[in-house]
Amino acid sequence: MAVSWRRTGKALTETARLVPRGQHYRVSHAALQVATEAPFGDLLVMHVLHPLLRSAGVVKWRNHEASLDVKELEPASRAVSTYALQEYFIPVAGFEAFAREMAALIRGHGAQVLNVSVRHAQADPVPLLPWAKEEVFSFVVYYKQQTSAAACAAVGEWTRAMIDAALRHGGRYYLPYQLHATKAQFERAYPEVEAFRRVKRALDPAGKFSNTMWARYL
Repeated sequence: MAVSWRRTGKALTETARLVPRGQHYRVSHAALQVATEAPFGDLLVMHVLHPLLRSAGVVKWRNHEASLDVKELEPASRAVSTYALQEYFIPVAGFEAFAREMAALIRGHGAQVLNVSVRHAQADPVPLLPWAKEEVFSFVVYYKQQTSAAACAAVGEWTRAMIDAALRHGGRYYLPYQLHATKAQFERAYPEVEAFRRVKRALDPAGKFSNTMWARYL
């Protein structure tokens, strides 16, 4: 199911400007549970739940859609499983080829991907480690994974395959998520890293400031 938003001058069908806080999202939580845990849950969601949720013709404020509560996605517990994000920035010319390769990788690895959001972004020349050197499309991958060591290792395998696909199409991956990338992938995606190291050495010669990404790659 793909959802697209467009500017319109039609009358509002949802008059509230923002989503109210403190609501319960039992239906959403149950749908996520069915989709990821029940036998053939993905088919149930695709053929039963999605048709019920389709709401063609909805007209609302952009801020209403942007104010959705993260509680809608929060699981009851993260002891056994959790939800996570990945993001890939692909130049315009590589959009279709990457999308096809991404879909094949998700299916081939049996990844529990629930949603892929696509957004457009202009080049951002300001950061020292820029994720968009040119006009790009961003693919935000929302998925469920188990929290065992074996499950984390399996996620790492298909994540590295996705990063390789992004690199083949001239793209990059977003750094703030799980550190599954190899050091070689990191340096290929962000060749500006040596300049970043020089700044870090100049401003923090004693190495007082660090984090897990710095320890792994830098």
